[in-house]
This record gives sequence, C-alpha cells and structure tokens, in this order.
Amino acid sequence: MTETAARYFNESVFTEVAKCHGILTPENNVVADVDIVVVTGALFEKDGWDKESIRARQRLCQGKQNPAIWIQDGAIQSIWKLDIVNNQKDIWLLKGAARKERSLSYDEIVMEAIRTLLGKRNGDFTGIKVIATGGGTIEPIDPVRNITNRSSGKMGKSLAEVFRDRGADVVFICTNRTLGSPIGTEVIHVDDVESLRREVLRQSGSADVLVMAAAVSDYRCKERSTTKIKKTSQPLHLELVPIPNFMKEVPKGVFKVGLAAETDPNPEGAKRKLLDRGFDLLCLNDVSRSDAGFEVDTNQVIIVGPEGIRHTTCLEDKYVVAWQIGDEIRKSLRESTKV
Repeated sequence: MTETAARYFNESVFTEVAKCHGILTPENNVVADVDIVVVTGALFEKDGWDKESIRARQRLCQGKQNPAIWIQDGAIQSIWKLDIVNNQKDIWLLKGAARKERSLSYDEIVMEAIRTLLGKRNGDFTGIKVIATGGGTIEPIDPVRNITNRSSGKMGKSLAEVFRDRGADVVFICTNRTLGSPIGTEVIHVDDVESLRREVLRQSGSADVLVMAAAVSDYRCKERSTTKIKKTSQPLHLELVPIPNFMKEVPKGVFKVGLAAETDPNPEGAKRKLLDRGFDLLCLNDVSRSDAGFEVDTNQVIIVGPEGIRHTTCLEDKYVVAWQIGDEIRKSLRESTKV
C-alpha cells in the first residue's frame, strides 16, 4: 500500500478487501525477511509511473536485508531508468524468462529463481562455468531443404538446468529455438556445425566443463545450392563430405563430456571414441528405443570413462539422468583436482 492508499483505506480494510496483508512499511516489515525479490515487467509498467508508486516499488525492491534481486528480461530497462539498483553482485538477470511460445507464469518465474539462487549458495558446481549443448545441427541442401536429425535438445536443456541448479554458471548452446530457454542460463542459438563450433570455442576459453549433448551432423553437402532445387522425374544425387570433428580444438584444461547417439551401444567402441576425440567421459544413448533418446522426456545412458563403464542409469526423466551425469563429472573433477 502506498501512503496515499493508506489515507483512504486502513490496513484492516485493505486486508479484508484484497484478501492479503497490506505492507505499509516494507523496510521494517515482511520484506526484511525475504531472500529473493523477483522483479517482472508488470511490477514497474502495468500500474503506471506516478512518483509515489515508483518510490514504493523502490523500497520493495531494495529491502532491508539486501535480498537477491531477480530481474525478468522485460523489466531490465525500466529498472536501469529508475536507477534503484545499487548492489550489482546481488542481482541476476532472469535470462531466458521471455519465451516466444508463451509467457512464463509468476509461479514458474519464482520457482526458477529460487532453484537458481539455492544452487548459487549451496551447489557443488558453484564457481564452475559449464557449457552444455543441445539439439540437432542443420546442414543446408538448398534454401528450403536441409540435412538434420531427430534430436529435440531436451537432454541438453535438462543438463543446463541441472548444472544451473547445482550452482554453475551455465551457457546453453542450442539449435532448437522452440524448446524454451532455461531461466538463469545464457542461451545461444546456432544452426549448423560451423556455428556450433564457433560458439563452443568462443565460450570454452573461460569454461571448466563442456557437455556435448548436441547431435552434431557427420556430413554436409559438398556444394550447397543457392536456389531451390526443382523436382524432376530424374534421381537426385547429392555429394556429401564428412565434417571434421572439432573436439580437439577445445582447450586442454576443459573437462569434456560427450553424448553418443547409438542404435547398438557398445562400451568398448565408446572407449575408443572417447580417446580418439579427447573426451573425459562419454555417455552412450540408445536411440533405437521408443522410451529413451530422441524426442521423449525419458532417457537411459551408460557413462564410460577411460577405464571402462563408470555408471549405468535407470530409465528416468531426463533431468534425473542429467543429475547422475553431473554426479560423475563432479566425482571426476574432484579426483583430478581440476576444479
């Protein structure tokens, strides 16, 4: 309640009508005990811009105990204009809060903020930068057609969310623009292998962990047509050339984890692939199953290290599987004392 509102309604009347407690003195009241203030665009813009309401918002956002302030994308410019945020270290932008397909509910925004803040305070990946990739790369044939695969990016997104919830600074590099961006992570969209390579190498200079859940194309057209290839009665022949693997270009100090989509997972073959490509861990994914791998919400992986099988997960929600992958990474990092 603003000071003007209090002249017309006392606190008991406001409580009865609004069915909630009216805060008259936020600096000495409920706000003093909160850990998180979530600032959305509506908080600053929906009800107008009179001086008193702005002052009330300012008091609410600062709070007595300097709670962590979470700012939704749509509110960021409004807050900078008001110049009410002074303690930059306690502020996180709710990256990814604006999704094209739908707006997040307040419940979703608050829960994502809580999970991320708890991770920052108590997580076992706090202070570690993790790059997670997801989705299938797209190699053009012509302006209309392309070569891609069935990867939805769901596993990569789950990995990004797990590392965020465990306190890491997460960069999520993804090809699927309709997947929805995990709040609290930096999201970068790419298309083909070259754009994925470019972003991974750009980010990996300051990264501790790279988890390659993206399904990277093995081949591209030798020559891409600049115009649509017209349909004829004759067979169409495309010459495909292999795409070089770029994992060995990633700096040596980065702990590298790969996810391999296979129809006949072979741990011995995985060990060879791990060594050839310079991975520290490789997670085998059986995509021939209808209940695991591509396009579904569940997965089961075999986690392989240089010594052989480290762990086999049960068939679980991808978030649960991602958490178990995180456990193996954390264990390996402790053993190697890298981070």
